[in-house]
Amino acid sequence: MRRPPRSTPGRTLFPYTTLFRSDGGIAPTIWQANSFPKPFRSKIKVVHDGIDTDVLRPNPDIFMTINDKIKITRDDEIITFVNRNLEPVRGFHVFMRALPEILRQRPNARVLIVGGTESGYSEKPADGSTWRERLTNEVRPQISDEDWNRVHFLGRLPYQHFISLLQISSVHVYLTYPFVLSWSLLEAMSIGCTIVASDTTPLHEAIKPGKTGVLVDFFDPQGFAREICALLADPEKRARLGKNARAFARSHYDLRRVCLPAQMEWVYSLLGKKMPAGLKEKLLHMDLSSPLQPPVLPEAKTESASADVSAKEG
Repeated sequence: MRRPPRSTPGRTLFPYTTLFRSDGGIAPTIWQANSFPKPFRSKIKVVHDGIDTDVLRPNPDIFMTINDKIKITRDDEIITFVNRNLEPVRGFHVFMRALPEILRQRPNARVLIVGGTESGYSEKPADGSTWRERLTNEVRPQISDEDWNRVHFLGRLPYQHFISLLQISSVHVYLTYPFVLSWSLLEAMSIGCTIVASDTTPLHEAIKPGKTGVLVDFFDPQGFAREICALLADPEKRARLGKNARAFARSHYDLRRVCLPAQMEWVYSLLGKKMPAGLKEKLLHMDLSSPLQPPVLPEAKTESASADVSAKEG
């Protein structure tokens, strides 16, 4: 049986019918909960899935080697951008259009772009190309060969190398349409990245302007270029925003201390019971590394040794 197309009413009718018959539902963000009609909203508890902020932490000693010859450290200007797939729903087109100005203003900055070229949340370009190809063709005439050599497409990375990438980031850029908030944003916050993000509704729950990051109008590439360059020139502000971002992630999205206890409390509430005494303490000390270990993606061409990550462009 074929799955119904995205636009068919049947695709949304089933979850609404299920929720109508259920005792309760759970959503990871307020924005997602509020996307349901009001009759269902009262049944939905907002609790995020949670991230492991003990694993996702800063590492001042991290360094990376790109293509076996370009070594970068925390002392370098590194701009990071991460999508599962490079596509418009996650703002890839806006970020690419900001690159010419960023590269002109910051002659020592390097741009590390992570993501596949398949279609995910967005439709493919009408001409049959990929969004990476289409946007590269659009902006490349505005960028010199020398500056383009500072832009690195790394494809998809194994999770441990993704963490290293965020740990070395000077400014991390995240955009999204009104859509599901990516784990990668919260993981970047936990690591202490300086965040420049799109001023779209899902971001408002995590990015507090001037406190945990900077928000820019989604459709303003020049605004993104301006804010990214300003932060690269202001290490003290970057350090303050990154510290605040990590503190916010730990207090709101920590898996063991915040999210798992809230999820368990919700389950027991549906049963009309109180969560057993001592369960929070047990959750705090659970070894969750094995079931939460993300898969190693075969597209990545990487090797690691201690704190070094050797990444090849894809």
